[in-house]
Amino acid sequence: MLFNAGSGQPSSEAIERELALEMGYNVPVFLRSATQVRAVAAFEPFSRAQLSASTGKLQVSFLSKRPAKADRAKALKLATEDDPLAFEGSEIYWLPKGMMRDSGLDLKRLEQLLGASTMRTKGTIELIAQRLSG
Repeated sequence: MLFNAGSGQPSSEAIERELALEMGYNVPVFLRSATQVRAVAAFEPFSRAQLSASTGKLQVSFLSKRPAKADRAKALKLATEDDPLAFEGSEIYWLPKGMMRDSGLDLKRLEQLLGASTMRTKGTIELIAQRLSG
């Protein structure tokens, strides 16, 4: 894909259009600046006690935009003690008690409420943030 360097940073919509042309199907794009990635990596949505009680990995789902308040409230109602959720900006954080595949969290319903997302472990986001910092 080539973008005109003189036009500044391409938008996620422009990248999505180009990817669709190249790939032949729609590919959602979730752009974040280096500052935003560092903020995601630094955010601590759950207590130490919650983190200690979990054998799962803290997950971060990047959304295309900040969800409406009503949609955030509906999504948070899907959370349980074993699958707590938290929002910050355009991200949703999930701490599964164990393996993701063993979770009772309705990920399909979350997608219906919040739209497409891409999920990574918070550890991966922290590594990306470190690389962006230096």
